[in-house]
Amino acid sequence: MRAGSLRHRLIIQEPTSSTGGGFGASRKQDYQDFKTVWGAIWPLRGTELLTAQQLGSEITSRIRIRYTNGLTPRHRIQLGDSTTYYDILSIINADKRNIYIDLMVTESG
Repeated sequence: MRAGSLRHRLIIQEPTSSTGGGFGASRKQDYQDFKTVWGAIWPLRGTELLTAQQLGSEITSRIRIRYTNGLTPRHRIQLGDSTTYYDILSIINADKRNIYIDLMVTESG
């Protein structure tokens, strides 16, 4: 793959947990930046869903980045400085050569 096709700046974020105050407080999931990488994004499917009389959408994409050690499905991807986030469904080490990683993702808003 040519480096020019990795044109999207992506921020990999890792989860951090923080607790709210008070008795029986629930845990809130927060994220902090883990690493900034360049990648390619290919939309694979757009499905309109009608759930509880509310129209939503589910977008599944494939993101290819250079091999990054320590990446897990608990991480998420932020598209540049936008408010677009992707939840990682699976991580595929292409050819098991530690050169590129394909991430199967869903857009999480």
